[in-house]
Amino acid sequence: MSEGHELRWTEQFREWLKELDPDKYRQGEFVRITETKLEEAWNSDSIKDIHAVFCTTRNLYRLTAKASYLGCIATCRVARAGEDHLRGNDLPDGSFSEDTWRKIKDAILRYEVVQLEPVSEPAQEMEAPAREGVEAGAEESPEA
Repeated sequence: MSEGHELRWTEQFREWLKELDPDKYRQGEFVRITETKLEEAWNSDSIKDIHAVFCTTRNLYRLTAKASYLGCIATCRVARAGEDHLRGNDLPDGSFSEDTWRKIKDAILRYEVVQLEPVSEPAQEMEAPAREGVEAGAEESPEA
């Protein structure tokens, strides 16, 4: 793999991660990125893979990118009642491509959407019953 190709996939991954960042002026505060370098002495500055972590209210997401691979794992941040472990799921993975990236983003969105409560009719405002000697809606005058 040439160094130019390596730079392309790392830069592309960082560009894709910006799509997840809610505040373009405070990048890095929402998505944490770490890199793993190759161990070979002749190529010690070469990036082997990149990991990115971000959280939502309910879940933690770990993305892994390599020159030929892209994948994601979702882990619940809170154990369910009666359980002492955190649930997780593998989200889509595959070749390092825009198609795999879209599949991962779509899966994250599906993972986060929650079921809505049924729509109910708004309560009708009820008119307060008239008190004896006072018309409805009329104000009482203070007695002296």
